[in-house]
Amino acid sequence: DLPLDDSLRLLQDQATSPAMRAIVAQLLSDVLDGRSLSSGLRRFPAVFSGEYAAVVEAGEMSAAPGRVLSEMAELLEKRLELQGKLRSALIYPSVLIFMALVSVGIVLSVLIPSVAPIFSESGKPLPPGIAAMMAVQRHAGEILGGAAILCVILALAARNLRHAPSAQQALARLRLKLPVI
Repeated sequence: DLPLDDSLRLLQDQATSPAMRAIVAQLLSDVLDGRSLSSGLRRFPAVFSGEYAAVVEAGEMSAAPGRVLSEMAELLEKRLELQGKLRSALIYPSVLIFMALVSVGIVLSVLIPSVAPIFSESGKPLPPGIAAMMAVQRHAGEILGGAAILCVILALAARNLRHAPSAQQALARLRLKLPVI
């Protein structure tokens, strides 16, 4: 177990980005000035969330900051590993959705226009499926415009809800209730 100031010096030397090096240097300065590490972490809310600072503060109060920091590092590593697995698991469905959209686009733009004249030349009405696809093709611009507007509205609503404390609490409750998450 290294003293905190030595650990911060090592971390400062190993930091790969200048921004992280500056943050660690400030934390080291705070610790050397007699401030707690948790109060130093609170000075960088964009980097260290309030919950991290609270966990570090609890470790400082229990006189076991090293153990708490180790456990937090393990938790962060597991979280990053889970995020990586989730990203890789979402690649296949994303490719399938993309290919489905491309297939529908090809059907709407190539196949349907070439099949529709066969029915009209023979004097027979278009089958309902082909007639529906022709209607979708005729109104594709309107449909895409509406979908784009809907996506913008949903994105704005999600951004506003993400910053609302009540929505954050409701989402946290939902996450806790879901066994998979």
